[in-house]
Amino acid sequence: MKSLRETSEYSRMSIGDLVDNTRNYQAKLSELTVEVLDLKTKLDSEEKKRQSAESALMTLQKEHDKMYSISKDGATREEQLNSTVTRLTSENECLKEKLMNMTEKVEEQSDAINVLKSELSQIKTKNEKEDTLLLQIQHLSEKLDTQHQSSQSFHSLEIQKVQESIEKVENEVKRVQMTCSPKSIHDDYEVLKERLDKQMQLDSRIVTQFKEAMIRMKNNQNNIFFALRGALDIQKEVTAKEIIHEVFALQQKKALVEMDNSELKRELEKTKKELDALSKRQKYYGDVLDKAEEILKQKLV
Repeated sequence: MKSLRETSEYSRMSIGDLVDNTRNYQAKLSELTVEVLDLKTKLDSEEKKRQSAESALMTLQKEHDKMYSISKDGATREEQLNSTVTRLTSENECLKEKLMNMTEKVEEQSDAINVLKSELSQIKTKNEKEDTLLLQIQHLSEKLDTQHQSSQSFHSLEIQKVQESIEKVENEVKRVQMTCSPKSIHDDYEVLKERLDKQMQLDSRIVTQFKEAMIRMKNNQNNIFFALRGALDIQKEVTAKEIIHEVFALQQKKALVEMDNSELKRELEKTKKELDALSKRQKYYGDVLDKAEEILKQKLV
């Protein structure tokens, strides 16, 4: 109905109106065409955006799947790392405990070595004192032997002189008795008696000197004995034989102390070797701990 009405309207229009209307319609058609082209361009742009969005969505979905897989693997790896960290931490604690025990043992060994060194120093000092004491005893013993030999020599010499004098007088008396007359015998006897008295006086002086020398010798021996007793720290009365026995006992004691010193030196060398071994093991465990800490840091980064 409308088209007929419009047709009737067009039929009533003049050619100029129709031309104007045609132009108007063409202008509107051109505008509409431009608008349609713009809309088509926008539609193409929106289609491209939609396709880009779909592509981005697919990419995001893939990334999401990938991240989910990575997250799942990361959780598994985190559990493994946590387990490894726990195990390494436990091993680290065990190694630290062992290291502390070894450090305590090393300190104990060091204390034992210091004690042994102190004992060895004391023994060396004691040995030096005993060596000095033995030298003094040896010197005093030699001096005592010399005094004793001198005493015996002097005693023998004086006795020999007295015996020679007595024998000389007796021989002279016998000779006179055998060869002389009674008067001459009496005269000679008086002379001999006088000579004998003089000789007896001389012998008496010799014996007195000998006794004095013996007393001095005895005093010297007593002084030597007292010196030996003081050196040996002996409080009771002793004889030369007992002092010599004490000297031999000291020499035996010195030999035993030297044997003990040798044993202590061997024990000290053994302890030093054990300390060296402990130091090497301590260094080894220290390196292991450093390496374990480095591995932990690398895995936790």
